[in-house]
Formats: sequence, structure tokens, C-alpha cells
Amino acid sequence: MKFPGFGSIIIGVSERNKQIMKKESSNKLVCQITGSTRISNKEYLANKAQKYGITVVEFKAFYVSKNAVKGLRAEVEQNGVVGAAASHNRTEEDIRKMVSYNGSIMFLTRLREKRDKALKARLQQEKKAQPTAPKVESTSDHDRKLARRRELYAQKKRQELIAA
Repeated sequence: MKFPGFGSIIIGVSERNKQIMKKESSNKLVCQITGSTRISNKEYLANKAQKYGITVVEFKAFYVSKNAVKGLRAEVEQNGVVGAAASHNRTEEDIRKMVSYNGSIMFLTRLREKRDKALKARLQQEKKAQPTAPKVESTSDHDRKLARRRELYAQKKRQELIAA
């Protein structure tokens, strides 16, 4: 026993007793990509689960650390969800949940909108770059015009013959 200060007593606890008193935390989060762990509290886990409308167990199953989710997002932006799923041996749905539950809910929506906007711009550029083909009249319209020209030409020749 030690007596460090006025009226306070610190009782020494052996290392063996410390190990016995420690219990495994049920609030441990394991990153699904890197395998790193961190301890959280029940309130944080409950709030996250409620925010996404899932259970705490499901949130833990799709937890990804902050650094790993940044890399995962970059991979999804570059290769798409399918490419990221293939590189991590996970399903596309798992990758979507990992990205959505760990950070911004709207990441995939914004990514889709960004790709749609880029696709639209590319299509407009291609449309402008394509030379416009001259309008081709349908065969029947063309034939009618030629017949009318012949008729007018024949009529003109008849009038010239009558006048001469």
C-alpha cells in the first residue's frame, strides 16, 4: 500500500486481477477492409444504426475505417462499384453499404449524378461534332418533282411549237 497524499489510499492491484476484471467489449468495431479495430460506445453505435435504419449488428458488419473508406470511395469513383467489389471479393451490395454507412449517405447518388452529367455532355459534344447529312427526300417526293418538271418542260415545248 502506498500513501501518496493527505488522506487518500491507493490499493495495489496485481496484473492477474487486472486481466480478470477486464472483459471483452461488445462495442469493438473491426474494419472490413484493413482488419483494424477500434472501441466505440453503445450510444454511438445505436445512433448510427438508427440513422441508417439498420441494426447495430449490421452496422458493425459493414464498418470501414475512415482511411479505408476514403480509398474505397476513390476506387468506386475510378472503377465503379463492380470493379471495387471484384477487387475486395465482396458483392456489389456490400460495397454500396460500406460506402453509404461509413460517411456520406449521398456519395453514390452524387457519383451517379456526376457520371450522368458527364455522359450527357459527351453525347452533346459528339452530336455537335457529327456532320449533318443533307436531307434526302423520299423516293416518292423526288419522283413527283421530276414528273412535274417533265410536265412543265413538255408544256413549254408545246407552246413554243404553237408560237412558231
